[in-house]
Amino acid sequence: MSIKSPLKTEYSNEEQDNLQIYIAQHNWERKKIYQLRYQVFVEELDKPLHSAKQQEAQLVDALDNNSILLYVEAHGQIIATARLTMAPYSDYPVNLSTIFQMQKFHTAFNHSKLLALATKLAVKKEYRSSPALYLLITEIYKILAEEAIFICFGGCNPHLIPLYERMGFRRFAANFRDEGYGLLVPIVMFLNDLDYLRSIRSPLYRQARKIKMSFDASQIFTKLFPETAKILNSRITTSQHLWLYITERLGKPLTSLPLFMALSYEAILKLLASSAVFTCRRGDYVLEKDVPCRDLYLLLTGSIALQTQKGSHLLESGEVVSCWRDLLTESGYGIARERSELLVIPRQVWEMRENFTL
Repeated sequence: MSIKSPLKTEYSNEEQDNLQIYIAQHNWERKKIYQLRYQVFVEELDKPLHSAKQQEAQLVDALDNNSILLYVEAHGQIIATARLTMAPYSDYPVNLSTIFQMQKFHTAFNHSKLLALATKLAVKKEYRSSPALYLLITEIYKILAEEAIFICFGGCNPHLIPLYERMGFRRFAANFRDEGYGLLVPIVMFLNDLDYLRSIRSPLYRQARKIKMSFDASQIFTKLFPETAKILNSRITTSQHLWLYITERLGKPLTSLPLFMALSYEAILKLLASSAVFTCRRGDYVLEKDVPCRDLYLLLTGSIALQTQKGSHLLESGEVVSCWRDLLTESGYGIARERSELLVIPRQVWEMRENFTL
């Protein structure tokens, strides 16, 4: 694959013109990318990552050796990065191939020669409202389209589900743990499923229209993973429907819970527009020791065994599993005792609501 650096973009507004996207070609670029990861994941988000090289303040692992590393530069500084791996399913580490059920995709989709995996996406805090993230994902899309690779996997923490579903990723398999990163949700995107990207109003649809061969992957995907029909995709489910769903699960409206009493129905709908409902299996670690949780988890169904320095407690429907105010100051575990559904509200979304008091 021939790649030139920097990559040219189509974007013309002033904010995007200040950003340049590159593919790392030299060791010094990779070193700066590893340092940015460390700054974001270890220093800012306090993730206990044993793979981090603390003396060099770098975050690197074996997959980096066989991957493309992209980064966004602003005013001479690297402010965002992502990693793209492209390989036959048999070349991926066994644990990753198993988590993402790559052989099943390989067989079902005409024995796809190469499958992609997008990971290690990190953006400096002050640039998270900039186009940096979108530009990275768009460039990944372009690279994969040029290589005729139409299946791309990823994993995200629950609070990022709405973000990735907006791009066009779909949930499909059981959650998994990645040491230091906490609970992760497997996601997949079919780059050439234009009908789906258009239906969810994905910002990638503009790029997708340039692909000559459109393919409706939904039917095969649903047949492969029939349980996905029960998933409340945040791009398809309206806030009003989510309100009704949560009310049915709880047996009462959100406004009856102490945490939401100060909010109006309209304010809650705005919260739900950027939130997601996700499912945990028995044994899933919703919370992990020394992995800070900065988002709000509300248990809708099932039960969570919470173990902290203050003791143990069994959380049931209608209880808050996590709230940043508590979990930033104490370590603990939260383990699903059975199949459980949770509503996750990202902290930054919650903080935008006025007249709310913790």
